Amino acid sequence: MMLLFIYLFFLPPIITIVEFLVFLTSGKKPMKGIIGFMLDLIQLVGFPLLYLILFNGEFDYSFVFEKPYNYFTYLVIGTIVICYFIVTYFRIFLEESQIIFILILLGAGLFINLIIMYNQEAFLSIFNIPILLLFIMQIASNTTQLTSKKYSK
Repeated sequence: MMLLFIYLFFLPPIITIVEFLVFLTSGKKPMKGIIGFMLDLIQLVGFPLLYLILFNGEFDYSFVFEKPYNYFTYLVIGTIVICYFIVTYFRIFLEESQIIFILILLGAGLFINLIIMYNQEAFLSIFNIPILLLFIMQIASNTTQLTSKKYSK
């Protein structure tokens, strides 16, 4: 039973890593629709919330999570996650300038996740790596779409 739990717990990060490898070869994200949405939701919302619950919001590895700054940091991370879902699932409603702003925020999310990965225990990085890969896939695919639209005119 415990082995099944561990398998299901580590399955979403492994799927995201495989998805990234497919993205590198094809340029398209293979997991779409409700399955892709659920995978994104687990990676970007589920695991970080589980981490906050298990560790009781106590972080001893970075100044951005210290008491005067922690709520601002949570607000920035929450905004970045919301922007990821907006640019992923509601891109057709966005103007180019809004997409560029969201891509800048996703770049900031990459930076924040790298800081967290650098300062936490190594085994927990398996949950940050998929977040980095999801952000990279969105930045790359949206940048490609923006530049191809510019040069096709």
